[in-house]
Amino acid sequence: PPAVARLVLGVRLCAAGARSAVRWAIEAIAVNARSHRLRDHRPRRVRPHHALPAQAGDRIGVVSQFAQQRVGVLAGDDAGDKSIIVFDTPKDVQGTVLLPCYNEQRAIQSVLTEIVSTMREEPYTYEVLVVDDASTDDTADVVARIAEQDPRVRYERLAANSGGCSAPRNRGLALARADWVMFCDSDDEYEMHACANLLRAVEEADADIACGTAERVDVRTGEARRWRPELHDQHRLADRLTDLTDLLYDTISVNKIYRRSLLERHGLQFPEGLLFEDQLFTLQAMASARRIATIPQVVYRWYVDRLSE
Repeated sequence: PPAVARLVLGVRLCAAGARSAVRWAIEAIAVNARSHRLRDHRPRRVRPHHALPAQAGDRIGVVSQFAQQRVGVLAGDDAGDKSIIVFDTPKDVQGTVLLPCYNEQRAIQSVLTEIVSTMREEPYTYEVLVVDDASTDDTADVVARIAEQDPRVRYERLAANSGGCSAPRNRGLALARADWVMFCDSDDEYEMHACANLLRAVEEADADIACGTAERVDVRTGEARRWRPELHDQHRLADRLTDLTDLLYDTISVNKIYRRSLLERHGLQFPEGLLFEDQLFTLQAMASARRIATIPQVVYRWYVDRLSE
């Protein structure tokens, strides 16, 4: 269990030294993730983010006729492999925001509008890559309408529902054009200057990763609390994870920005078919980073339903 893992980790940090503890932590999280393979897809977030179709025949969907006519669709190399809506995104984008979604026709417009609006006045250029986990609703239509007005929005569709965040995120990593990547879930949102603050932090520090503060918001009461505030109480810089071992507890991926070449060089992806996918990916990325920066600003609003948890 996570609580026991943290206790043992603390003991090992004291007894074995930080570097070996980091290696042990990666192994422990991997084992823990393997023991929690996806058995079903009851949502862990506010809205059902992904859900496996009841019948295999429902696994393959098509991008709607509206999206095909208004934006254009390119088929994958294999029939039914994938469909991708291609937009004229600027080639010199500095940051890619990866947004996985599933059956989010009601929410995706407000989420995309929020993300795009945060980028409009910033000194950096971005793209938003929506990766659809084989939605069966009109998500593609909604994204197509937004993309008509803003070429920074791209859309990619998986041929079959994966039931989790990992496969859509990994597809997005393969298609990202920018040097820096960020992750946002379709039921959360960025703070207004999140992208610029994180990108500025890695550029000024010449870091591979920058970590900001996530704010957990209770959807029933509106109460907001900083997640792990002790980890992001000030600007800090570490040449390696072993210099800032408290970051072992910063296990979410969505409050960070990553150098894409770092992920490619080390072959880092989200483990598919497992729960707690953020823990393994984030720790491996931070353990591989040449330099890590932290900033105290809130960059991500993480909406939770405490009663459902």
